[in-house]
Amino acid sequence: MTATSATASLPTELERVIFELAAHADPKTIPTLLRVAQRVRIWLEPLLYRVLIFENETRLKVLEVIKVKPALFLASTVRHVHFVQGITVGTTESILEACPGIVNLSLDWRIKVPNLLPLLGNMHLQRLAADLGKLFGDDNAVDLEHPLFPSVTHLDLLGGIDTENEVWMKCLSTLPALTHLALTAPNEDDLPLMRDILGASPRMQILLAVFDDSSACTATSFAAGIHFVHARLVVGLDDGADWERDARGGEGMWNRAEEFVTRKRRGEIKDDCYFMDED
Repeated sequence: MTATSATASLPTELERVIFELAAHADPKTIPTLLRVAQRVRIWLEPLLYRVLIFENETRLKVLEVIKVKPALFLASTVRHVHFVQGITVGTTESILEACPGIVNLSLDWRIKVPNLLPLLGNMHLQRLAADLGKLFGDDNAVDLEHPLFPSVTHLDLLGGIDTENEVWMKCLSTLPALTHLALTAPNEDDLPLMRDILGASPRMQILLAVFDDSSACTATSFAAGIHFVHARLVVGLDDGADWERDARGGEGMWNRAEEFVTRKRRGEIKDDCYFMDED
């Protein structure tokens, strides 16, 4: 039997599994795999749009695709969207309108986007990374009772902590589904607030202090300054690719933090060790 005939005799179900495994292993190969056959295109094209990352160089190409794809296709395929930089509020709004099935959203912290709130309120977001002060237009306007929050399990608060957002941050325990919370580059003065959040949120599984991977010394110093024992508190570094790794089910920020806490509970890591990226 020739290699060609052996390949052709594979059951369709097995053939599909092989192509999907290849696509998940290296998403960059999906455009090439789509050219193999029409049936492969039908299987893999949804995977191509499942995770979308918008940067300056990719924005126009993806926007053109979104304009021609049926609304039902976009609603059923696009699940994870990351706006990195250089994306206008209007473009962001257009993309969110076209992709109502998003469950994992990361918004550029540099723009004020309160007009997006009605769109987000109609979604069922599970993961959100945003500067809530900018999302709501002002720190004093943040409303944790907004319809966008009830389904959010993972909340990554971009931007620092100041006296204005401390007010609503103390009420984060009221969010019904929240189990994972990340704070960007907190300092030692923020530790009492973090301890209060953990104390008021028994269902909180992870409270993660995130630092840029170029700030390892700062992260180490912050972790060393934690003088209360709490297994759910973790300090880590983000190399800029963590969001995508998490979206694709890889070893991203949240997965590493969960493994770190699990190992600590098993006694493999000392109780007073908080920096998970020390190696």
